[in-house]
Amino acid sequence: MGVQLLGFLIAMSTVVTTNSILEVVDSLTKSAGGNRASQASLLRFKLAIFGARGLNRYAKEVSLESYSLLCAFRKNYMHRSFGKERSGFTLVELLVVIAIIGILVGLLLPAVQAAREAARRMQCSNNVKQLELAMHNFHAAHDSFPTAISGNGVLTYWGAQLLPYLEQNPLANIYDYTVRFDDAKNRQAVQTPLPFMMCPSTPGTPVPDPRFRLSTSSQPGWGSFGSDYAGNAGPLTSMWTNNPPFVTFPMGDTAGLFEGTTRPGQKGRRIRDVIDGTSNSIAFVEASGRPRVYQKQRLVPDSGLITSTGTRYVSVSSWAAGNIFAVRGFRFDASVANEFDRWRSPGPCMVNCSNLFGIYSFHPGGANVGLVDGSVHFLSESISTDTVVQLLTINGGEVVGQF
Repeated sequence: MGVQLLGFLIAMSTVVTTNSILEVVDSLTKSAGGNRASQASLLRFKLAIFGARGLNRYAKEVSLESYSLLCAFRKNYMHRSFGKERSGFTLVELLVVIAIIGILVGLLLPAVQAAREAARRMQCSNNVKQLELAMHNFHAAHDSFPTAISGNGVLTYWGAQLLPYLEQNPLANIYDYTVRFDDAKNRQAVQTPLPFMMCPSTPGTPVPDPRFRLSTSSQPGWGSFGSDYAGNAGPLTSMWTNNPPFVTFPMGDTAGLFEGTTRPGQKGRRIRDVIDGTSNSIAFVEASGRPRVYQKQRLVPDSGLITSTGTRYVSVSSWAAGNIFAVRGFRFDASVANEFDRWRSPGPCMVNCSNLFGIYSFHPGGANVGLVDGSVHFLSESISTDTVVQLLTINGGEVVGQF
């Protein structure tokens, strides 16, 4: 069985050719001399490679002596040992081969999964890059970055404002910029899922946002779709005010790029307003899975539903809604009875602890963020709290270290 199995595996190889196998076996047959046991094993090896149907082809490639020996072996030894010709594998041999193949597949599967996740992470990074390019194209056209515009019956946010710069002109044409984002005139537009707003690693994408507009006595409500990327409105101030604080430097200006609103016709922030430097300030953060709530890759039960309330729903998460928040860190409190209430804010964990207004992704080891200069960085889960908080401000005056 061992000889036949070896023959089968070598025959499947794309490196070892038929002629090279035959030459080696012929040489071994001649060197075996009168040792009939060795000759029998080598002949069984040939049969395992070529089988009964391959003898005619084999006869053209080897010496007449080897072919005669093989025919004699088939006629006498095989009949005498097994009672009849064997043209295939026994059940045991087949099971061994299947087991070997299963082991090889088991070894290769993690590598395949890692390659797929690397591709998804690259696509996610590209999504953030597209948002940043659109933001800079918007700045070139309007001399300011997109921001919340409110007044005179208008309420629109950065997601809708960037549509013409993301090759979404047809969608921008049906979006009415003269009314509120949740007006009935915009219902068709806001119910369109946008691929560049969804990370491919997020399970169940596109994730619905059923509480986009709640029903009232005069008008029914409708949903939209959550976005896996959000605008940075700076760090949560309780990172300093908590006792003890979770950062080691004094609190200065905590404003983020997307904090604040403007009146129609007024301009938002400009590049010159990013005093800390465009390469040291975050514009977009990955916040995947919203409006469902996730904690350390675990979905919180009954979250993200129209009936969910409080910490079971991440509000303002649609691409057409405000979709900005003050980024917070989290701490784990083992004294809380409910296991899904143990990750609490504020805290030192800034990446991948919870997506309840935090930086969060389904990528192993970290999450993507986009800086104001247009670059995309992958923040590690082990990054220091100070570094992330410093990156979240645009005028904090901090000196940002390596990240």
